Amino acid sequence: TAGSIKRAKNGYIYKDTNLENRKRDNAELLGGDVSAGVRIPAGEGTVDITGSFVRSKKGIPGSITSPTPEASQDDRRMQASAGFHTDRFFSDLLSFEIKTYFISSELQYESPSIDVDSDHKTRSAGLDLVQEMLFFNGFSIIYGGNVSYDTVKSTDVGTKDRTYGGGFVETPIFINSEIIFFGWAMY
Repeated sequence: TAGSIKRAKNGYIYKDTNLENRKRDNAELLGGDVSAGVRIPAGEGTVDITGSFVRSKKGIPGSITSPTPEASQDDRRMQASAGFHTDRFFSDLLSFEIKTYFISSELQYESPSIDVDSDHKTRSAGLDLVQEMLFFNGFSIIYGGNVSYDTVKSTDVGTKDRTYGGGFVETPIFINSEIIFFGWAMY
């Protein structure tokens, strides 16, 4: 587990167009994050479960010539993943890894002085698979694929979503511990 807290006040000093020192208004920040993970032995492999949450509230000062003294932004992000990895998948010649994840984020921007209120929510979920097949010492084939679904709901662009996926094949050839050649293809 880990966590942190960040805080910044309006202490930013700059020189204006007349080269006079000015204090930047509405430049404060308050935020933090927490994350946790666990690795659990499972058969001949391991299960990894992780999660994190990040939040920050900050003033958005605008530009020096067009300040936004009341603008603020609130950011939140949550991420979770679970996966399984084994170096022995039914045989000493096969390894296997599977991982699934979910990400949720939200950004809220508000500037009462210019009557702007903007809200953006994104969600992503996906699945990754990787397997390595060892043929003999120094040559293997690694292949895998992934699929992901993303959605966004925004006051600026509406609601959009997409599903995508891909695959790959890679053939590392180990000449010695310092020289490795790779051949690969992606789809």
